[in-house]
Amino acid sequence: MKKFLLICALFSTFCHAESPYTQPDKISHYAGGATTVAVGSIFFNPEVGLALNTVLALGKEYYDYKHPCCHNAERADAGATILGGLLVYAALKTEKLRLTYFNETPVLNYAWSMK
Repeated sequence: MKKFLLICALFSTFCHAESPYTQPDKISHYAGGATTVAVGSIFFNPEVGLALNTVLALGKEYYDYKHPCCHNAERADAGATILGGLLVYAALKTEKLRLTYFNETPVLNYAWSMK
């Protein structure tokens, strides 16, 4: 299931069908959301990464709405950003996080278990 979610997340960035969610701008928002959750998960945990992604997506669209002279606010942008983050969050929640020690230093390891 983990590998399936990661494969879907990777291949969905290359879809070029005629849809408002596959325009080049939306693909950039999707990748940005995925990156935000991944980085937030590295420094904190996946839940904080997902919350950070949602706040940043909505905040950016609010900023675009308040500055119409040079920005174009779209709900689809926020949706693409949140969707990218949700897929990475789902992939991260399916793996097991394990704390190990290397030279008496705690290190977080992601252990992929095949079930």
